[in-house]
Amino acid sequence: MPRALVENPLTGRNEFLYLSDDEHEAYLELIRQDCSHPTTELRERGVAKEGRQHVYQCTVCGLAASRAIKRDDSLILPQWDEYARPKWQGVIASRKRTFLTAVFERQAEEDRRVSHEYEAYLLSDEWRTKRSLVLERDGDLCQGCRQRPATQVHHLTYEHMLDEFLFELVSVCDECHARLHPPAGAL
Repeated sequence: MPRALVENPLTGRNEFLYLSDDEHEAYLELIRQDCSHPTTELRERGVAKEGRQHVYQCTVCGLAASRAIKRDDSLILPQWDEYARPKWQGVIASRKRTFLTAVFERQAEEDRRVSHEYEAYLLSDEWRTKRSLVLERDGDLCQGCRQRPATQVHHLTYEHMLDEFLFELVSVCDECHARLHPPAGAL
């Protein structure tokens, strides 16, 4: 699952965004800011040395859709729209914010669901049995410091959460467990 570190519009903080393959493709399309220049208009643009030139400008994104063409002074053309490009970039930024907000909301809902499921699992007989087996295997001794009695069973990975292999679990004391899970922002 592709991930990216981006600003979460919901919190204003940089956070990892986990994207499904479809979301990843949609995001790549969005940030490319491509425009097929569906409508263009011949306009007059001021330039430093030549004074002015005639160029087709995309009316959607504001970019030049052609090179300068031979100027015809008999034509009265609209001026180059200097605001079209920033307006287009604002549209793209708004779309990006909307997209990111939706994905972060989906991600937060998934996190809540998984957290609820995990909390219920930790109260189950199945977990209590695995926990006892791991503590027994490790001789009730913390495998982090090997000095204090183990009080916790820590997941080395959550890849098989709710159906862990015993080798994915390790016995630790409260102090070592706290080191494995530092408070948010403590890094």
